[in-house]
Order: sequence, then C-alpha cells, then structure tokens
Amino acid sequence: FRAEEPEDEGPTDPFRLTKEENEVVRSLQERISTSVDKKTQVVSLSVTMQDPLIAATLTDTVMLNLQNYITQYRTDKARHDLEFTQRLFDEAQGKYYAAQQRYAQYVDQNQALSRRSFRTEEERLQNEMSLAYSLYNQTAQQLQLARAKVQESTPVYAVVQPATVPSFKSFEDDDSRGVRVPGRGRCRGVAAFRTGVHRGVREKRELKGYMRNQPWSGLGIPYA
Repeated sequence: FRAEEPEDEGPTDPFRLTKEENEVVRSLQERISTSVDKKTQVVSLSVTMQDPLIAATLTDTVMLNLQNYITQYRTDKARHDLEFTQRLFDEAQGKYYAAQQRYAQYVDQNQALSRRSFRTEEERLQNEMSLAYSLYNQTAQQLQLARAKVQESTPVYAVVQPATVPSFKSFEDDDSRGVRVPGRGRCRGVAAFRTGVHRGVREKRELKGYMRNQPWSGLGIPYA
C-alpha cells in the first residue's frame, strides 16, 4: 500500500494556532522588543537569535512588516473612502457615457426631422446628458480628493539605523549548572526608523497592536 501523503495545511490561521505555532509565537515575543521615542518619532527594535545572520534578517523583516502595518493602520479609512468614491465614479461615468450615446444616436437618426416632438425629445436627452456629465464631473473631483487623502495619510519612513549582521554575541548562554559558556550565546540584531506622520501616542498604540496581534506575520524565515 502506498503511504498517505500529508495534506497541505495551507496558510496559518491566526485565530486557530496549533500548539507548535503558539510556542513559536511566545518565543518570538520574548526575542523581539520595540520602543517608541515620542519626541523624535523614532521606532527602535531588536531581535535576539542564536545565529547572527538570522538575527539581522529577522530584524529587517520585522521592521518592514511593522512599517507595512503602520501604513495600513493609518490609511485604512482613507482607502475605504477611496474605494467607495471609485465605485461612485465608475457608476457616474457609465451613466454619462450611456446618456451621451443615446443623445448622439437620436440626433443622427432624426437629422432631417423638424417636428416639435423631435425637438422636445432632443432637449430631454440633452438635459439628461448634461445632468449625467455634471454628476460625472463631481465624482471625478471627489475621486482626486480621495486619492490625495490616501497619499496624505501614508507615512514616510526614514531608516535611522538599518539592520546589520552582528559581529559578536550579545549574550552568553548558561550550561546546565548555570555557568556561562564562552562561544555559546545569542546575537542581537538592531534597527531603527523614523516616521514622518503623527506622533508618539498613536505610534505606541499601533506598535502595541502589531506586537500583540501579529508577532509572527510574514516573517518567512527559519526559526532558530
């Protein structure tokens, strides 16, 4: 008999973690630390791992994920408003194009007619087209404002200290007797960046939410 192949577990469900995944999360929470300077708006973070390359790689990955989280957090309402305005614009554009097409077809088909009924229908179609254009023009302006709002809400980051591979171990591990063992220890990767939008309290709330809800999100590197 052929051995059964393990089923593809798929992406990790953050609402239903396995025992092993919970252990990884707890370990990462202990190894990752962050702080926010309210005055300078500098977010500092450090990651402690056994391997210096993994420490630096994970530090850089956490920094990028944290920046993406802050960006999504701050632009969430503006992006939802943009999506709603885009739908209104698309609808208004479709109605205007349809009214424009109906007016053009009617005029082309009745060019030789001079009856009053023709003129009345032409005026009605023209008024519908003008009204549709007015709404289309208004939604186009609102769409531009919504796009500008998203751009305005998007923070700009400046990396103050990029993540680099540490050249020495920051901690020495103890053996079973509690004695420090040279050469066996952990390396700490550090990084810092500054955001150019808003200040202190909001950054701290975003940072706390990120570390509480998504400490493992998108890390994608081997655990050591």
